[in-house]
Amino acid sequence: MALAMNDENVVTIGAAGAIPLLVQLLGLTPATSAAASGSLTTRDNTGGLFLPLHPSDFPYDLKKFAAGALLFLTDTDDNKAEMVAAGAIPTLVQLLGPGSDEQTQEFADRTLEALGRSSDKNRAAIEAAVINAGWQLC
Repeated sequence: MALAMNDENVVTIGAAGAIPLLVQLLGLTPATSAAASGSLTTRDNTGGLFLPLHPSDFPYDLKKFAAGALLFLTDTDDNKAEMVAAGAIPTLVQLLGPGSDEQTQEFADRTLEALGRSSDKNRAAIEAAVINAGWQLC
């Protein structure tokens, strides 16, 4: 998440294709963690070899840090478009629910707010995701 706080890194992280991986991390549950083994990958420092990531490899709350990173990455229109294309909206809406801690909910809320401000289409998608989640719009 800290890397995404740097303006130069915001562009680099988005261009490197990290946004779909962050969106995948938002949706991990204990049931999907085992299935995700090997489906989340990253580049190592040897020039492009892909290594599998497994959620149990990390001691932190992956959803919280992924949601926080996505919030900082909303600084560019390209990154916001990539988030929407990767399916971030319905997953972020789910993070607003009772299964998430307060910090994760705040990151999800602020990321959705930034996505909603960027276009009417995004705002409509957020409203649809809220309704699909069974919640009422305020």
